[in-house]
Amino acid sequence: MRIELLKDAEFLAIQSNDNVDLGITHLFLSNVYEQGFNGTVSKHYADKALAIFRELLKLEHENDILKIKTMQDNLFKSNIVLNVLGKNKNRK
Repeated sequence: MRIELLKDAEFLAIQSNDNVDLGITHLFLSNVYEQGFNGTVSKHYADKALAIFRELLKLEHENDILKIKTMQDNLFKSNIVLNVLGKNKNRK
């Protein structure tokens, strides 16, 4: 019964494109199969969950890098504006 519910949860997570729920469902499936002494299937789901979470961390890291680059660009632009304003102020 538990496996059927988890397989339904897996299907719904895939349909809704929710990788976090899919990864967690795969972890639960891995645990259920491990308790049923099916190590091969358990490892399969554990590996799938690990791959999903690694990809999510990679995307989060890339987003952080993008945010930092955007902040650096904005700071650079602000410094240019301040320099121009400072030079114009000194001319008066």
